[in-house]
Amino acid sequence: MQGDENLIIELTDDCEKKFRSFSDKEQTEIVNKIEYFGELYMTDRAEFFRNARQPVFFRINDKFDSSLYYFRINNNLKIIASVDEDPVFESVTVTLLSAFRDGDIEKNFRTAAQSFYRQFASVEQI
Repeated sequence: MQGDENLIIELTDDCEKKFRSFSDKEQTEIVNKIEYFGELYMTDRAEFFRNARQPVFFRINDKFDSSLYYFRINNNLKIIASVDEDPVFESVTVTLLSAFRDGDIEKNFRTAAQSFYRQFASVEQI
């Protein structure tokens, strides 16, 4: 996917409440980093995957790999987001699932994944 792609940024309802609790400066920093990572996904996958982490890996319905990633915004602030490509509409959607200060990254990642993937019949942790 190169060229005229569209980057769409979304926040889940739960995450939006948490997002609003951060300062304006932190909110701006989060949005700027999300845009940066979304652009990297579209233009430089190798660099994207150098920044993206999956502390726990999931497979959905025995067919699809998880598109959830953890990103460091700064030393104290982290996010968990889904990054999904839609070739039909030539777009990439970054959905912010969780934003948090320090804490157990793996636990936050599992919680975000369980909430995000609850509509699927089978989600297997690998």
